Amino acid sequence: MGASNSLKCPLCRSSDTVPIFYGFPSHDSMEPLLRAVDRGEIELGGCVMLDKRPSRHCKNCGHYFGLTKASGPFNVQTFSMKNGEMFIL
Repeated sequence: MGASNSLKCPLCRSSDTVPIFYGFPSHDSMEPLLRAVDRGEIELGGCVMLDKRPSRHCKNCGHYFGLTKASGPFNVQTFSMKNGEMFIL
C-alpha cells in the first residue's frame, strides 16, 4: 500500500499507517470489516462518534493521529480500500 507524506506518522515518520473506521457496521458489512482488520488494512475505532477523533493509526509505534469530524448517522453497507483510504460505497 503506497503512502504519501500526509499518511506518515508524525511521531515516528513511518508510512505503515491505516485508516480508522468508526461507526456501527450493518450485519452485511461486519464480515468484510473484520477480514480487513485481520489483514491489517484498517483499525476499528468504535461506534461512539465524538466531535474530534483520530483518523489514522501507526502500526509501527501505535500513535493515533489526524482528525476526523463527526458526521450524521450512517449505515455502512459495503466498503473498499484504495491507496490506504476507505471509501464507503
